[in-house]
Amino acid sequence: MMSGKQWIKLIFGLVFLQLVLPLAAAGKVEVLVEPQPVRTGEAAYLIIRSTDGTRNKPLNNRLPTVSGLNWLGGAMQSSQTHIINGRRSSVFELKIPFMVSRPGNYTIPSFDLTHS
Repeated sequence: MMSGKQWIKLIFGLVFLQLVLPLAAAGKVEVLVEPQPVRTGEAAYLIIRSTDGTRNKPLNNRLPTVSGLNWLGGAMQSSQTHIINGRRSSVFELKIPFMVSRPGNYTIPSFDLTHS
């Protein structure tokens, strides 16, 4: 029998794989959760990373409602640009904090994201 922490880790892995697959076709955006494993009652982050440096902006007032998962205020943004041997690469990250109130299976439905 799996513990609550193992279930949370497994479910978040499956849910975010479901989110990542459609975005992977574009080859520019990846979605992940940190830290692993997510712990009940502790803040975690849904991270949306653009490897071409393009900003990703969810409609903050339209994050999906998920029973047992609370979106916390204060999304953080960061960007990095590297120029190595004349070649430029950029990464932009949007970190959306959340907290789960109990162990269990969580499915985050799709939501609108502007990639511009």
